[in-house]
Amino acid sequence: MLGPLALVLVTAGAPEWSASEVRGLYDAAVSAIQQPNPQVRDEGVANAAGNAYKVPRRGGESVDGYARRVLKHRDPSHPEVRSGLWIAALAARFYEDLGRRATIVARFETERRARLGLEQAAKEALAAAASIAPDLEVKVEGLEGFIAPLPRAPGVEAALYGARAVVRGMTISIEDMDRATFEGDAPRASAERTGTGALRDLYSAFKQFDLHSEMFARVEPQKKKDVGKVRVFVPAARTGGYFNEIARAAQEAKYRELYLMVLGPQTGGLRTIPIALSKAPLPRAKKKEGWVEVRCREDEGMQACVDRIATFLGEGKPLLFSID
Repeated sequence: MLGPLALVLVTAGAPEWSASEVRGLYDAAVSAIQQPNPQVRDEGVANAAGNAYKVPRRGGESVDGYARRVLKHRDPSHPEVRSGLWIAALAARFYEDLGRRATIVARFETERRARLGLEQAAKEALAAAASIAPDLEVKVEGLEGFIAPLPRAPGVEAALYGARAVVRGMTISIEDMDRATFEGDAPRASAERTGTGALRDLYSAFKQFDLHSEMFARVEPQKKKDVGKVRVFVPAARTGGYFNEIARAAQEAKYRELYLMVLGPQTGGLRTIPIALSKAPLPRAKKKEGWVEVRCREDEGMQACVDRIATFLGEGKPLLFSID
């Protein structure tokens, strides 16, 4: 069933619809979404998007199957989505494309009323797209089950070692065990903290993981590679506060390296933005290049934070997490 919609997906290759086509598609989308019956609404959204991307529906094709096929036509690299959520994922892409295209064609509209109409359509379509992220869940390499889409960025080859810190909904889990739950995208006021400000439950989980990794390394030497490293999975729709709390706790637990996990902008494959938690991991030659201290703003969307951090990575500068 179609839930809220979200702005979380890449827009490369968006159709170049004309102003009249944008108006027609917008009217079709509004007509579909206003249907009181959820099944009729889902059918209408899928058919409107299918017509927009010129993908005819096959006889007897389910709405979920059709939505998947249309979305894969629009974006072949789109990750797999939890069953039943393909219509939501397609709607997010369709509204995102529609909103962005309406923004563009509005700039060239000379008649004031028509221009205002297109601008309003763009605003509403993008707002609709922006509300779906919390409900979308996709398959991500290296994780069990599904998770809301990760931020998109070039990154480097994905890291394979270290503890897994994953944000699902408003809960942070370490190695598949829930350790901290936020309220309104902020830690609960009652959450215990260490003397230097880290969430105690996260800090303890990281210390425990390193202790176990050290023990297992005695019989499985490759486990030594896990020590002092953490892979962080924060969905694009969440805020930077989750990342900051995870990084702060890992830093206090004497971890050396953090790998911020992202999806490649073109292929959608898992990538990494490596961030040092101490200056020790980098070779001396690297240190001479100068550090760039990075963090996210507490209420900043993760995609915006990743965009900013990835800029420094693209310039070849070593990144160091730093927080007051």
